[in-house]
Amino acid sequence: MLCAGLGKVWTSNKSFRSEKSKTNRHLAEFEHIEWEFAWTSLDELMDLSEHYTQYCLEYVLTNHMDDLEVLNAFTSKGLIDRLKLNISKPYQRIPYDEALKIIEQNAEEIQKIDSKMTLPKWGDDLGSVCEMFIAEKICKSPTFVYNYPKDLKSFYMKQNEDGRTVQACDLLIPGVGELIGSSVREDNFDKLMKVVNERKMDVTPLKWYLDLRKNGSTPTAGAGLGFDRLVRWCTGMDNIRDVVPFPVAYEECKY
Repeated sequence: MLCAGLGKVWTSNKSFRSEKSKTNRHLAEFEHIEWEFAWTSLDELMDLSEHYTQYCLEYVLTNHMDDLEVLNAFTSKGLIDRLKLNISKPYQRIPYDEALKIIEQNAEEIQKIDSKMTLPKWGDDLGSVCEMFIAEKICKSPTFVYNYPKDLKSFYMKQNEDGRTVQACDLLIPGVGELIGSSVREDNFDKLMKVVNERKMDVTPLKWYLDLRKNGSTPTAGAGLGFDRLVRWCTGMDNIRDVVPFPVAYEECKY
């Protein structure tokens, strides 16, 4: 709503997730940095996420080298070189269909990591194991995966002309996993309502949002970045709980 009037907006806020996850990258409460820009395409959205994260890494390298040297020596071997490498070249960008082909071609190696997992098929979420494998083993770089299946993603994401995918993209970081989830938003009211009706959604709490599209609209795109994961990337810490003063995580809240 603010973007409709101001063109470029951002916010920093707490987000809460009820996933039953005890991994080293999940919290039940985390800091979210979100932005929404008008007149932004999918390529420009990925450019923005790339420039933003590289700026953060460069800032840390320039202004906090003393801290990085301590981390590099005691807890995160090779951290400084990894950070420098990530700002020295563009991130990889692959469509969802190509990501599935990579997974299929490397199925045996992936299942050595987790023998119980079911490999994703078209329309499925890639899953954290496959995402980490693509970023760490194949691309060996921060990697955008884009053009996800329409039914997999939120109703407000802009549909591609193929009718089966939407302009959504996730940024995957080696050793961290998904850092940013983002998409171009659907600005066509009729297309938006078609998805709402197909999913049998209650339009009552969505009326304010749908009205932003109803009488003419501006194309927008936006993203959400997990700030705690960004700190974990910059510090090389193995567990996200180690970069949060008071971590709130599944089965760790005692009161």
